[in-house]
Amino acid sequence: MPALRHPLLLQSADHRRGPVFQLRGCQYQHNHPAVPELPTLKAECSLTATTPTAPDDCGGTVTATTTDPTSYSAQGIYTITWRFAYGDGSTATATQAVEVRDLTAPTVRTQNISVTLDAAGRATVTAAAIDNGSTDACGVQTLTLDKISFDCSDIGANPVVLTVTDVNGNRASAAATVTVIGATPVPTIVVAKTSTTFTGLDATTIALGYGAQSVVLTASNGTSAAAATTYAWSPAAGLSNSQAANPVFVPTTAGTYTFAVRATNEFGCAASASVTITVLDARCGNNNDKVLVCHKGKTLCVAASAVPAQLAQPGNTLAACGPVLTNSDTNALVGSGQSATVFETFPNPVTTRAVVHFQSAATAAAQVQVFNALGQVVATLYDAVAQAGRDYEVTLEAATLPAGIYTCRLLTNGTVATKRLVVVK
Repeated sequence: MPALRHPLLLQSADHRRGPVFQLRGCQYQHNHPAVPELPTLKAECSLTATTPTAPDDCGGTVTATTTDPTSYSAQGIYTITWRFAYGDGSTATATQAVEVRDLTAPTVRTQNISVTLDAAGRATVTAAAIDNGSTDACGVQTLTLDKISFDCSDIGANPVVLTVTDVNGNRASAAATVTVIGATPVPTIVVAKTSTTFTGLDATTIALGYGAQSVVLTASNGTSAAAATTYAWSPAAGLSNSQAANPVFVPTTAGTYTFAVRATNEFGCAASASVTITVLDARCGNNNDKVLVCHKGKTLCVAASAVPAQLAQPGNTLAACGPVLTNSDTNALVGSGQSATVFETFPNPVTTRAVVHFQSAATAAAQVQVFNALGQVVATLYDAVAQAGRDYEVTLEAATLPAGIYTCRLLTNGTVATKRLVVVK
């Protein structure tokens, strides 16, 4: 009986390689097939691994398989284990490293823009308005701007910085310019008397009892059309309309009145200006129907009809000679009855510099002031406590004053003393 042989399996001897089995024409050896070395896969945003292959000793190639994911989009380091199944029934594995790491910052592109302030004086811009097509390979996550709100203080060119952040946290920035369109008011005030009667006083000085008894305060704004600006005056007391551009001020008592106007334009921007009106009381007579005039250093009470002739004389001025005392000055005159022991000025007349020498009879607060012919304070030379019996000297820089007649007043210890001072050029 012939020997039986396996129809598919043959054995032969090979002194160099050991037993060799022939399986359907494919040699099976006890050594493992060669496993390919797989390169590390790298990408910034995402990747899909290509399935590797390896040559098969039994002929052809072997395509690897894996149970691991082959597509990656999250940042990180991963490992894929590939399995190779050869034709002789043997298997082998190989690992492949995967790195998804975004290290590239976005590309930032900006553009300059202009914005106009609204009626409230504000303007807002967005990062998207500054962006001019910024890109990133993995995708842009956010756009941020370092300054988005603007007001009247920002009129003109303003540098801003746009920052782009990608989906993986990389950032890059670039500069741009936001031009804020608007204007800041520049208010001015013109004072006009309501009467053309000559008083010798400037437009900001009124003499109760003669000439104009009121003034018109006209505000304007040179940076906008008249209709585009609104005005608010303060204080409102004494004004015909505190919201008008040209209110009328009608005083009833002497004093110094300061009015401020706040101008607001069409852009919501505001600025202020102020003016001071001096009111003298030139009324006299039993019924206050006469007028005070200072004639050669002496106060006269004359009929209103005689005032033009008086003012036509050189040196004559409307209202009383010397300072016009306020209520606080009048109260200061009521005191112990003691007087200043010494009060003198020299030289007199003076051209450049005068010395005022005084001495108080008692230790008390003392004040030395110089008034012009309108009763306005032009200099405060001393304002402190004076020791009893001590000599004090203060200096008046007369060179800075216009030529004219001035009154130097010492107020101390509840009493007042005055000296006439003539400044010549």
